[in-house]
Amino acid sequence: MNTKNKERTLYEIISGPKKDLLFDALKYAYDDNCDIRISFKIEYKDSHDRLYGEYAPLLVEDVKLLSLEYVDGPENSFDLRGYCSINFEPYSFKACYNARRRTGVIKLFYRAISR
Repeated sequence: MNTKNKERTLYEIISGPKKDLLFDALKYAYDDNCDIRISFKIEYKDSHDRLYGEYAPLLVEDVKLLSLEYVDGPENSFDLRGYCSINFEPYSFKACYNARRRTGVIKLFYRAISR
């Protein structure tokens, strides 16, 4: 998966946290004494598998929520914003997420970290 050079990429969320865990993760996002970890499982088309073009699951980890906003529409739908990592690569993200179905879409933005 290559989203470097500020390339924006949209993926389908196939599994994610429940609503209560989202609120707890936002509440304690910057609390050093409490570590609430959430993750999303996403699907992307594996370009290496040209014969079958299968979709491969990928884990979005180390999610730090910056905002959580109710969406006018389906019940338990939220707009999320924050930071995450995929295979130890840092990203920021925006997502539309339905906590009841635990599915949605996520847009990833590569963010380089200076060392």
